[in-house]
Amino acid sequence: MVKALNGGDAGDGGGGGGRRRRAPNDRLAALLAEAGCTGAELARSVNALGTLQGLALRYDRTAVAHWLSGTRPRPPVPTLIAAALTDRCGRLVTPQEAGLAEAGPADGAASGEGSPTGDAGAGAAAGAGAGADSEGLHRLAVQTLADTDPRTRPGLLRSPYRPGPVVAWRPARATPAPMPGTALAQLAARRHLAGHAEQLRALVHSFAGLYLTHGGVHTRAALAAWLAQDAGAFAARCRALPGGSPAHGPGPSGAQVPGGGAPPAGPAARAGRVAGPGLGAGSGGARGLGGGLPSAGAGARAGRAAGSGPGAGLARDGGLGGGGVPAAGAAGRAGRVAGPGLGVGSGWDGGLGGGVPPAGPAARAGTGGRGAGSGSASGAGAGAGAGDDAREVLCCYAQLAHLLADMTADAGHHGLAQEYHAISLGLARQAGDRRMYAITLRAMSTHAGRLGQPAHADRLARLAVDTATGDGDPAVRAYLLAQRAAARAHAGERSAALADLAAADELLARAPQEPGPFDSYGKADLDFARARTHLALGEYPAAADALEQSLRARPPGHHRPTALTHALLAETVLRLGHLTRACEHWRAFLTALPAVHSRAAREALGRLLRDLTPYRHVREVVPTLAMARAFAERL
Repeated sequence: MVKALNGGDAGDGGGGGGRRRRAPNDRLAALLAEAGCTGAELARSVNALGTLQGLALRYDRTAVAHWLSGTRPRPPVPTLIAAALTDRCGRLVTPQEAGLAEAGPADGAASGEGSPTGDAGAGAAAGAGAGADSEGLHRLAVQTLADTDPRTRPGLLRSPYRPGPVVAWRPARATPAPMPGTALAQLAARRHLAGHAEQLRALVHSFAGLYLTHGGVHTRAALAAWLAQDAGAFAARCRALPGGSPAHGPGPSGAQVPGGGAPPAGPAARAGRVAGPGLGAGSGGARGLGGGLPSAGAGARAGRAAGSGPGAGLARDGGLGGGGVPAAGAAGRAGRVAGPGLGVGSGWDGGLGGGVPPAGPAARAGTGGRGAGSGSASGAGAGAGAGDDAREVLCCYAQLAHLLADMTADAGHHGLAQEYHAISLGLARQAGDRRMYAITLRAMSTHAGRLGQPAHADRLARLAVDTATGDGDPAVRAYLLAQRAAARAHAGERSAALADLAAADELLARAPQEPGPFDSYGKADLDFARARTHLALGEYPAAADALEQSLRARPPGHHRPTALTHALLAETVLRLGHLTRACEHWRAFLTALPAVHSRAAREALGRLLRDLTPYRHVREVVPTLAMARAFAERL
């Protein structure tokens, strides 16, 4: 049922209830000036947002004049006004900032409530106690706004890393709510959500590629700035809808998960079965365009429906701090649905850290692909499309938060990186994506190991494997077992570590290997993980062999993982007494270094100077050391 509000009555949506006369609203006037927006334009934007909520609003410039004079409209109009200003200003605007609601306790990112890490300041938005989808996005927006504000950034960058208890996977609490009332409102909401998901996937692809190529020092600033605007704007729009989330649809195990509403992007109906909604691989399981963007069709296999989960397979590990480009096409496997890909990183130190999460939620048989016929946006198919596409949007935001965490760790800001990892963990839980939750735990384990917290890293690695226990994808298991092997090696459990590596080898051998970023967990990545495990066990010849194999399989253009692998190999062969080989790999590291802006690379350069200085009079060392000193002066 569509509700109508009369915009001509003092701007309060009809009726006198809820109106409060106050002093002139200078805050709203300043925001209108910032947005370059007239009163009539604001009124039209609010009316349009009201349509998405099933409200027939008829505001005009006289209503805006009343708001500027101090009158406050009734809810939910202040939220709609804030959402309209958010769109026009390109940043998050709240009703409080617009002077349309009383200021409450700050939704600051420093609160530890609901954090899986149990840390104040280390994961406020993580999934343990997170509420609606828009709340997770709002926390991400608040955190990135603080990260991009010169007044608050210094404190965030200095925040310490604090290990703490971690919450095991559990699905988000059900928060059912109706879709907007009219068919037109539903269609508009779904199309908006589908378009936003497409944009997010492209951004994940771009930023992950930049991180692989150039490291995290500069790219993290760009990603934080983008999220500060986009996540805030989208969260504000979410709060403008019923229930405070984009739309609502069936979630995993029949639960209602907030979010959704986008129609399927070209679902394919098979003989006797229906391809479920969502953006994924085409009918032939083809990957998306551009080596990682999803194609606009969902593919179904052997009597099962393909759900909404783009991101099949695993990312290229690089073993080096989470660089990997997420896959963007979900391919249905024989008798199952392709879930998300995995991220990068199996290393422990030298900035070799966590991974890029998958490019979409995993769709399980029986949870996605509900509908009839061609999976149209109406009827039963519409409900499934709503929930699946909303979970995809949440998963993409979790990806970007995860990638930002990896970049932030690579820049050396470890407490802030922990916060972003926790936010990603919470969004993964809200999306109902158990796989991504495991991927994030794996990245957190890598980060903890790098910082000299082996016991915490071991707990996280074991929990990551346990979280994905029910997953039959061999590549997923190989990816998680590789990190648990490194954690067990640091704990002195040699037999268990080698057993995990052997199991990962076996799983990877039978895992489908598809070209393209994030489509598979590559041999180069597993070899790097193997090297880290052997180094932790003190087995330097085996580690050197594994690093050589990893370099041979490393794709060109991945400057950061290539540089750091050369650096680690140089250190390893120097331990074995091979000075000439060490210099060869140090020179290869220095060749790649100018393109990489990474705290891990700077630390590797410092170790080069430390290790080669005692040999400064040896002929083959002289040019290498001179080049390293020249770079050190420039950094």
